[in-house]
Amino acid sequence: MRRQNNYMITCVSLFIALIFFIGCKKEDITPPDPDPVDPPVLVIEKANYYVAPDGNDANPGTIDKPFKNWDKIIKIIKPGDLVYLRGGTYYKSGLSGSNACYFVGKSGTPGNYIRIWAYPGEKPVLDCSTMNKVSGYGVLISGDYWHIKGIEIKNFPQGYDAAKNVSTVARGIGLINANNNIIENVTSHDNQGMGMGMGQASTNNLIKNCDFYNNYDPYTISGEGKEYHGGNADGAQLRAYKGSTNTLKGCRLYHNSDDGLDLWENEGTMIIDSCWAFNNGYDMGDGNGFKYGRTLEPYEDITKRITTHCLAYNNKNGGFDQNNADVKMVFYNNFAYKNGGKAYYMSKFNLKNTFQNNISYMNGDPYEALITAESINTNNSWNGITISDSDFSSINMTGIDGPRKANGNLPDVGFLIPSLNGNFVDKGIDVGFPFYGKAPDIGLFELKK
Repeated sequence: MRRQNNYMITCVSLFIALIFFIGCKKEDITPPDPDPVDPPVLVIEKANYYVAPDGNDANPGTIDKPFKNWDKIIKIIKPGDLVYLRGGTYYKSGLSGSNACYFVGKSGTPGNYIRIWAYPGEKPVLDCSTMNKVSGYGVLISGDYWHIKGIEIKNFPQGYDAAKNVSTVARGIGLINANNNIIENVTSHDNQGMGMGMGQASTNNLIKNCDFYNNYDPYTISGEGKEYHGGNADGAQLRAYKGSTNTLKGCRLYHNSDDGLDLWENEGTMIIDSCWAFNNGYDMGDGNGFKYGRTLEPYEDITKRITTHCLAYNNKNGGFDQNNADVKMVFYNNFAYKNGGKAYYMSKFNLKNTFQNNISYMNGDPYEALITAESINTNNSWNGITISDSDFSSINMTGIDGPRKANGNLPDVGFLIPSLNGNFVDKGIDVGFPFYGKAPDIGLFELKK
């Protein structure tokens, strides 16, 4: 009897151990949710200075007696300071010439950023419509270790001299000779020029969770003196000198008259992650979602463009366009959908680019991916994977321009997610991102299964 009991106890113990082992193994192969959790409580840190539309620059800048103009703080700010901009509409301060607001001459330090933030739960709006029609910026940063967060910029006007047939260049926000800065949750729209510009010796800048939209230049004249209306209002035009590295992450660039993102003469490295470019291109604008050059020098052995989890949708021209960028590029898990031209147009200079886990679907040009023969080209939709509408949970793009999540991340949407039995589930190759199942899915989103 005792021997039978021991046998039963042993069997039960083995069974429990087996269940535990299976459970542990399943837990090990299930990746963590990559989306950060929204903060449950609105935290309002005490600031060093406050600015409000009904303030006065003669005030001490306290929460009860705030300054009035954004430029006011440039004279007194120091590394580590926090400035809260209260909600409401602001206009040009009068201190900064051709720019509505010019943060120059001061820098933070590593770990001690100069922080210009929207007061939590409020929206400060810089309306540039009262500016003279000159070449300039709504907000221009020329310094290091600034963190600009939560502001809105709109209506920067473009000038035109009819007698000389010359137009000016307008931009909502810009970085010039600016390093180690964070531009976060900034909205720049309805400017008569670019939503954002960057240039010269600017490196290690992070442009995160920003929206650049509805920008249109009505007076642009080409170098030959001809009308080129709409041809110089990208969502963002990011240029930088050789040796730079800058990152665009979680941004939306849409309904701009020229391109969504333009890297014209960017000699540095650009990392573009989880960005959506859609509905770009009208009047005489080019209308590409993402445009990668030109470059002034060849960099055929150096990877200088890294694009991951990006969406190009319904742009007038192409989705992802090389445009004379003579640099190596990497494309992982991107999606070109319903663009008027080519999905991926990367066929110049015999470059050894990398394309893996990407999708092209229902674009206007029959060439899904026009790329060099030297490229690494595997596990993409055009590598023998047939795709139809039924492979997606939804192809209804409603919500693409909807409100962001509370933490500023892109909105949760139901479109272009793989359906449970979709044809591109588990058809990808492991390139280092978390995935579920036996292999990654191709495209933007990973089906949680």
